[in-house]
Amino acid sequence: GSFAEVLAAPEERLSEVDWGIESETYTIPIVVKAYRRPNLIDDMSSILRGQNISAPKTKTISSDSVITIYLVVEVTSLDQLNWLLKKFENVPNVIEVRRRRWT
Repeated sequence: GSFAEVLAAPEERLSEVDWGIESETYTIPIVVKAYRRPNLIDDMSSILRGQNISAPKTKTISSDSVITIYLVVEVTSLDQLNWLLKKFENVPNVIEVRRRRWT
């Protein structure tokens, strides 16, 4: 092959393996604390769906009137993440929303 082909080949392979065809996503764990109410999870789900954000992992823990929702979201940018955190904060009954590390 020509010199140019040799140069081009490894980069193509690299980009396929590392990034895939889709745009890059960041997997971010977040915690939402809220006072329990009907449809809380539905409201959060529809926010995620509206932005095509997937949440492959979720876990909810409730104690008395408070529910804590641990979720891992896949966002395409930090802007999208910040937007999402703000959006979740505006959901009725939500007390706090924050990023967390999974330990």
